[in-house]
Amino acid sequence: LPAEFLEKIEYEPLDEADLLIIDEGQDLFMADYILCLDKMVKGGLENGRWITFYDEFQNIYLRRQFIEGVEMMRSFSPFMGTLETNYRNTRQIHDANHKITNIENGRFNGIDGDEVAYFGYQNNEEAKKELKNIVKSLVKQKVSFEDIVILSPYKFHHSIIEGNRYLFQGITQIQPMQNE
Repeated sequence: LPAEFLEKIEYEPLDEADLLIIDEGQDLFMADYILCLDKMVKGGLENGRWITFYDEFQNIYLRRQFIEGVEMMRSFSPFMGTLETNYRNTRQIHDANHKITNIENGRFNGIDGDEVAYFGYQNNEEAKKELKNIVKSLVKQKVSFEDIVILSPYKFHHSIIEGNRYLFQGITQIQPMQNE
């Protein structure tokens, strides 16, 4: 996609932004993407107005490219700041994340929320059964299907749901994300 983007804007100039805001930068800190970002803002990354937010601990797949990308972004001499206070999660999620990952999350200044629930299983069949029970419970609590997201460290075709699009038959349909 980056190559197609760069080729297309040669023939169809892009209406550059006055300010470019990049969230989840860790997913975009690769040379090809940075070249595209450079074309999106008036003055480019060297002289344009832009800001990016990223979390190096969220980049778990492309570590080498991420490090190279950070160095490339730093070559544009941006102001570097650190957000040290977590406003993003509830206190319970903040504490659970620290307990599970042992990654220091900085200070917390958010709100209280529901307790984090943990469910164990011995095999994929138990996992599927537990997942189905959780979704059923959420539905009984009147949680909208559109508000239920199942995250997995695996692509859909490697997940426990793969081949089981009817796991929630009678409850809801599974709608994998586009780049499953």
